[in-house]
Amino acid sequence: MSTSTSTSARRTGTDSTLRIGDTVVYSLALTLGEGVTQNAVVTDRLPAGLAFDGLVSVTPASGSSNFTYTVASQPAPGAIGTLTWNLGNITNAVDNNPANNTLVIQYRARVVKDTLAQSPTAQQLTNNATLSYAINGVAATPKTASA
Repeated sequence: MSTSTSTSARRTGTDSTLRIGDTVVYSLALTLGEGVTQNAVVTDRLPAGLAFDGLVSVTPASGSSNFTYTVASQPAPGAIGTLTWNLGNITNAVDNNPANNTLVIQYRARVVKDTLAQSPTAQQLTNNATLSYAINGVAATPKTASA
């Protein structure tokens, strides 16, 4: 089991500066073992100055239909701070193919008004995500990734 995060941004200007109202798309990649991952919960701490805008997708990275899951709960639009997705039990079909064991959650966050410090003008916003789960009903060590 592992997690990784990546980002892309849609800017209103032609430079690399994010402005109020611009959006960032976060991709949280969950590489899961084959079989059932129980009680899967993904938490992602949004950097200050960003608010959850909406879910883009929850899909296998390979495009296959290898996974079955139910999104039992997800963040509400406008949520800030720690975002939580409860995915319940995720079943990854046993096919001995490690190339199709990654499930990706993509979501949009929006830069919100009057939340980022104006100085320094260049700031790195760090994102941290954690996958918590159980194996045979016993809580496993959570997996964390940063970007």
